[in-house]
Amino acid sequence: MTEQRRILIVDDDPELSSVIAECLGDKGHDCRVIDGLEAPDPEVWKWAELAILDLRLAGRYDSTALLRLLEAVAPAPELILSSGCDSDTLESATRAAERLGFTVRAALRKPFPVARLHAAVATSH
Repeated sequence: MTEQRRILIVDDDPELSSVIAECLGDKGHDCRVIDGLEAPDPEVWKWAELAILDLRLAGRYDSTALLRLLEAVAPAPELILSSGCDSDTLESATRAAERLGFTVRAALRKPFPVARLHAAVATSH
């Protein structure tokens, strides 16, 4: 069994966020969902051990701006990046997040199988 994680899901698609939270909750993880329309409260960011972050947020912040805003908040959660964009964009976003000091455990192209999500969560510390 995978160790229980505190996971923050940041996505502007409420249906997808709910499905991800349910799938991870079924495995014993404690999940919180925020819609990505506004920056998360720094206390929620600190609470999370792992954040699943959509790269294409429709709100005030895109994922890069959000990470820049939160890079000084410690401790920072490890990241799983997700997007429907191409693999080059995912790789570029991964490098950008790592340059900001974040640990990126996976970059998942939507739609992704639940098994890949569980595997990515299992690799986080």
